[in-house]
Amino acid sequence: MFNVDWNKNFKGETPLVLLPKTTEQISQIMKYCNEQKIAVVPQGGNTGLVGGSVSVHDEICISLSKMNQIINFDEQNSTLSVESGCILEQLNNFLKPHNYEISIDLAAKGSCQIGGLLSTHAGGIRLIKYGPLRGHILGLEVVLANGEILNLRNCNRKDNTGIDLKQLFVGSEGILGIITKADINICKVDQLKSLLVIKCENFNDVLTVKQQAKQILGKDLAALEYLDQITYDIVLKDSCGRIQDPFQNNNSFNNHYILVEIQCNHDIQYLSQLFFDSLISQNFNIDNIVMSQNETQYQQLWSIRENVAEAAAHLGTLVAYDISVNPDKFHYISKLMRDRCQNIAITTSCGHIGDGNLHLMFAAFDQKCVEVLEKEHEMFLYNWVKENNGSISAEHGIGLQKKNYLNIYKDSIQMDYMRQLKQIFDPNFIINPYKII
Repeated sequence: MFNVDWNKNFKGETPLVLLPKTTEQISQIMKYCNEQKIAVVPQGGNTGLVGGSVSVHDEICISLSKMNQIINFDEQNSTLSVESGCILEQLNNFLKPHNYEISIDLAAKGSCQIGGLLSTHAGGIRLIKYGPLRGHILGLEVVLANGEILNLRNCNRKDNTGIDLKQLFVGSEGILGIITKADINICKVDQLKSLLVIKCENFNDVLTVKQQAKQILGKDLAALEYLDQITYDIVLKDSCGRIQDPFQNNNSFNNHYILVEIQCNHDIQYLSQLFFDSLISQNFNIDNIVMSQNETQYQQLWSIRENVAEAAAHLGTLVAYDISVNPDKFHYISKLMRDRCQNIAITTSCGHIGDGNLHLMFAAFDQKCVEVLEKEHEMFLYNWVKENNGSISAEHGIGLQKKNYLNIYKDSIQMDYMRQLKQIFDPNFIINPYKII
């Protein structure tokens, strides 16, 4: 389990897995490994999709899974201090009775760990409501390559004392140091929620829904998610009846679906009806709008979106691409890539349309098809992303999968400064080597 990533696309040869329980133990490990020039790969929940959390060769794996303690919960000041091996879902379960939650939510919440979320700067479905994760990180503790413990811990909301070093470790994928503790600003949970699923007969209607949702719901808009018809059908078929189609007589092959979640502490029925009426005023068919009526239906509707990756993985070897692009390009690039790859893979298309993050997942028919995808179509996709002012990694990171493409998106000056940072923090290049740069 420590040698293979979630997609089973990246496999290492780790000869040894260490499971430290304290920061001091990690410090001792790193001091020894640095002196002996032994490479290591830090690993959280191993839910990444770009090969960033597994060894490339024979690096030692340092699993953070035993560092899973809650250090402090300050309800009055809305902060939570935890060790980096804490699992996201378990933390939210702890916070739920207090009406708090962490600002990120994603399908891997039952396995992903805080340290991994921070090191990859994961996004998820709540970014449209709470903003990027790094904005909620107040402090960190990090073990450096030489074993030094860098104490950047802080629970103050305001601290303007020099360069904010902790942000160097958020999103750098573990190549600068190992995050061991985090002080997090947590969010008060809105008590009322509603989920609408809108079936759109063309993609322009999807953009209309997005615009109406942002304009009418404002800060009460909690999620805005997109699926195309092929992806929608794959999820329903894979569920074997466990997930029901909320729409009657749904026989079209060209629809698009958008999920709109509303969260608030005031009249949810009024707000939901206001948004519903705005769609009707835009000539949407009333039969193409479904609104959750209870918690069971809310969870059932969400399961359509949350099960995309799992359903796609059952169709073949999954190769996932995670791009940022203007939302009005979602359908175009999805169709273009599906047409290009129709003989080698089944393509699913979904994403966080509220913030322009599209997930293209290809279930390749066999390993040869994976090779064709990577050799003949990957570069085409990334070049298209660059030409359209997008990003080749919206939230998954670079890892090993995208390492050779990073210079497409970053110029030589940026790449040089990243290498200099790596040299400063890890001159022997022993922490998560071969990744990113």
